[in-house]
Amino acid sequence: MQLTAFAPDRTGLALQCWTFQRLSPRGENSIAGFITLMLKSVISAVACTFLLSGCTAITRDLRHPGGYPGYLLDKRTVDASQSKELLLLRSTVIIAMAARMANGTIQNADEANSVAHYLSSAADEVNYAAADIYPVGTQAPCSVGAPASAGTCNGYYVNFEAGIPLLEGRIVRLLFATLPQDRIKTFAADVQKGNVLGGAWNGLKLVFTGVKGLHYASGAYRSGEEAIAANMLGSACSHHRSEATMTVWDAVECLGKRHDSLARPTRSAADMPTDITPDTLRAMLTIARTACYRLPLGSSNSQATALALAQAERLAQCNKVAFAPRARPGTEEPASQPATE
Repeated sequence: MQLTAFAPDRTGLALQCWTFQRLSPRGENSIAGFITLMLKSVISAVACTFLLSGCTAITRDLRHPGGYPGYLLDKRTVDASQSKELLLLRSTVIIAMAARMANGTIQNADEANSVAHYLSSAADEVNYAAADIYPVGTQAPCSVGAPASAGTCNGYYVNFEAGIPLLEGRIVRLLFATLPQDRIKTFAADVQKGNVLGGAWNGLKLVFTGVKGLHYASGAYRSGEEAIAANMLGSACSHHRSEATMTVWDAVECLGKRHDSLARPTRSAADMPTDITPDTLRAMLTIARTACYRLPLGSSNSQATALALAQAERLAQCNKVAFAPRARPGTEEPASQPATE
């Protein structure tokens, strides 16, 4: 495969591919590293895919659930390679973490408006993807290998993977909005100039955006661990306590993780839940929505009318951050048009 059209940027892309994959074992295995893992994974996949002939990333992006970013996340978080529903849940956990981190990093109303917009857009993509694997109302997604469905198809099981890159794009925008922009620019500039070590150092500093923001995001991560474990109580974790009394300590053990290390979990994909209840995703997006409501709004100098308008707009954006599977626009078959000569 020849990629000569990309020759002028091969060095810069190579540095990005190498840097994003190998920033630091410590950084990638930390809770803070998890926050930007989705960002690094997507950029790394794009860099490798368009740069290297025969790159492993190409194979993973074509044949692994969730593509190359999904492969990286399977190695470093929980292995969702055998469950579309778990893959989607993992994305909602990342959204919840980014939203809560924004409560500690966003300082003014303009930035908050952007975050609220990106949150609602990410929630839209979650719900569009959900329509391919969860019922919309009482109607299940359509199966292409079965007889034609009696009603309108709100989604198709086989279309789930096609929507994941769109969801990842929304999450990347959200992460860029919640992380300090000056550090992101410095990091990108260092890598482009060939300063790989300096770029890596700036990348490591990027995730430590302050104790407050990190602590908020970590809380959402812990809830995500409990949410996944709660879907395993009747199977792999049947010996653990009920969801009402389960703590993060129980969830960590249930997921095959260690209490004193952030090493890769020991549970394989076969041990992970394949069926995730809709309420699980609803709970994670509730975290994101409540974080949206907490974002800064206006100032003491704002006019009453302007402030009321801003409040209404913000409320509309935040209210969209909810789990409600629905058909992606354009999914319905277009109405037949009369033939024209």
